[in-house]
Amino acid sequence: MHAFTVSSGASYRPRIIAFAAAFVFAASFSASASHVAPLSTGPAAEFEGITRLFVSFGELDVMAEAKGRIESINGGLSFRYRELTAGSYLRVIDWLTLGAFYRLQFGATHNNDWIWPSTLEWYWQDTASRPEHVLIGDITFRLPLDFIPGSWRFELKAQYQHTFYYDSYSWYQRWFTLSVLRVRPGVSWFILREGSPFIDLTLQFDGYIPLNFDPKPFYAWYIYLGMLWHATEHIAFGPTVAFINKTWATSLEYTRASPGSTYEVYHRAVSIGLTVIFSLEP
Repeated sequence: MHAFTVSSGASYRPRIIAFAAAFVFAASFSASASHVAPLSTGPAAEFEGITRLFVSFGELDVMAEAKGRIESINGGLSFRYRELTAGSYLRVIDWLTLGAFYRLQFGATHNNDWIWPSTLEWYWQDTASRPEHVLIGDITFRLPLDFIPGSWRFELKAQYQHTFYYDSYSWYQRWFTLSVLRVRPGVSWFILREGSPFIDLTLQFDGYIPLNFDPKPFYAWYIYLGMLWHATEHIAFGPTVAFINKTWATSLEYTRASPGSTYEVYHRAVSIGLTVIFSLEP
């Protein structure tokens, strides 16, 4: 009887090992396959604050900008993104300006920040303390729309943005570079008081075209509606509302977990913001 018991246990041991292996494989497959994309599950509203300072020296405008954003990420609102931008615009002719800027930003989220470290949960990497450097070249066209009653202006802004940063996450500690062409057409209506702008109303489309990564043609686009009230000669402020549409494409971590699989998903939200502008002429 004792020998039979030992023999029976030995015969079942391969089945137990096989079952355990199958369970581990299924759990791993489920962890990757059931999270094939960072779906947007957080609040539909996000918030943004922008402060800009312009100092005018004739045809040259020096600009500094500070921005902060509360975003919907990992199922809730998070204050991660902050940026400081500095540079200048040169007015070549009345309707054309050229600009060059440097930006230091923290908390930006990119495709490869969708990660699966060592648990069964996928999530967005916390990038709040990761510095990123952005070089920006800008060309802006502005044309008055004299054929429309009132004071209207068309604007077309094109920017080349080159971002580079070091990511120390886990197995792929390396530098990343991202190149983007930004295209922002828009129209503004100026309500004048005593011949000077009193209230500006602006409608814009803001599109970001990736040059060295996916998805294409746009990885993000926005529709902005903004208002500026010129409180004094040097201070203007007002609210903005924007519809946000972002597309996230396959991350390196997901490619590693599920070779040959890809995804593209959308993040949509409404951003409510406040812009404050200071203008000085020494």
